Amino acid sequence: MPAIRIVTDADGENQYLLDLSRPPTRKGVETLKKRARRLADAQQSITEAVDKIRRLTMSNHLPEIRLRHGFVRLSIPASPNSSDRSAPKPEHRPPSTRLMSPNGIALKLELIALFEAQTRTQPGLRPLDNTTPLREVSDGDMCWSNYIASGAQSTVGDGYLMSAQDKKFRQLGTALDRLKKEGLIHSPNHERRADKHQGFRLMREDARRGHTGDFYRVPDAAEEYFTIPATLVTNGWIYVLEDSELALLLIAARLRAKHGDVTVRLEAGPRVLNYCLSRDSFEAHRMLKWLGLLDVTVDDDRRPNGRVENYAKKGALPHGLRFLPAGLDKDAFSAVRDEVQYQLRRVKPQP
Repeated sequence: MPAIRIVTDADGENQYLLDLSRPPTRKGVETLKKRARRLADAQQSITEAVDKIRRLTMSNHLPEIRLRHGFVRLSIPASPNSSDRSAPKPEHRPPSTRLMSPNGIALKLELIALFEAQTRTQPGLRPLDNTTPLREVSDGDMCWSNYIASGAQSTVGDGYLMSAQDKKFRQLGTALDRLKKEGLIHSPNHERRADKHQGFRLMREDARRGHTGDFYRVPDAAEEYFTIPATLVTNGWIYVLEDSELALLLIAARLRAKHGDVTVRLEAGPRVLNYCLSRDSFEAHRMLKWLGLLDVTVDDDRRPNGRVENYAKKGALPHGLRFLPAGLDKDAFSAVRDEVQYQLRRVKPQP
């Protein structure tokens, strides 16, 4: 059954649109319910992180984040033995899809760190020493653990106590370990037993695992780069989007930079071999479309259930993508929460 979607336009007026998209499947419903619980658990932490991250732009407004193309795309395709159902092995992927994880925050932290560096560094230059502490020393301090969000809750057990802040700090350490392993940061104090990543330095964001990289320098006109609005971070999208959604959004932003504000069909070959995004991860386009961050064009012969008429004879056109940067102007938490609730309401209760 078609649903009525209420969309608020730029003037604050409600528009009522007929939604012909297929409702979530049974598996999708369970995924959405879990997402709703994670959002609720992390709401306060997200609010605090957004407040802290916005302070970084108080003295130097940063309209967009610059990213080298190699962060999301391999210039030399990965092994042709890769299939559409499984992306190449992590060591053969570009950093954006190499860092993807269902529970980790390494991809989010990398983007936050690049944002932080660019708020204090001019294009073409290397950021000065990273003096921001990893954890909060006194209330209100700017620190790296306050730039991330977590739904972790304090735990009290028999002779055991761990606060939500301790859990978040541990999560930060795990993410920094991952970035170091991938060659994306240099930790001069890595031999310490505690706070071994204090003073970490960014390496180039297009670094390949196992290859000697160079220290990070903000891209300038001397090399190719693409941009994504800084509202990805300052409006909280970095905290509420799944890694697969972030990776696909970055791909769409790069396509917009290369081809202009047009729809670009992303064929399976480049998607798998250059961007290293599997078919399952590509399904992130559904939520991104629902949120108004992507315009997605499908084959005219594709049915609501996803199948294509006469597929055996003529195949199917790949999905077309167009990045909608203005969509990031919305408050991310509210947008995702409301969309998840809307999609769950579309599903008829079981008798």
